[in-house]
Amino acid sequence: MSVKNIQEVQVFEDQRINKQLLFTEEKSNAFILNLMPGQMLPSHSHPNSQVYLLVLEGEGECFIDNRDFKIQQLDVIHCSNDQMLSIKNTGNEKMCVYVVLAKVPKM
Repeated sequence: MSVKNIQEVQVFEDQRINKQLLFTEEKSNAFILNLMPGQMLPSHSHPNSQVYLLVLEGEGECFIDNRDFKIQQLDVIHCSNDQMLSIKNTGNEKMCVYVVLAKVPKM
């Protein structure tokens, strides 16, 4: 068992999005994405993984396969392995997102 405090990994950088790894266990990863206002995570997919995101603070937009979703604190997002995902901090405050990548077993 492990316990980590999110505040300890809330590191924000003006030049780029900051990613802080929390856990790597067997077939899953958990990490924090820290975005300053205006920063955007480029569109990408996660082959062989289901993606779960929890907005811990801030607000912005989530783009999944070119569909735009407004997101805010305590919103939960799911994205499947073949979908293209992007996140942008459109607010005036810092944005912090908890992300879990869960590997899909190969059949």
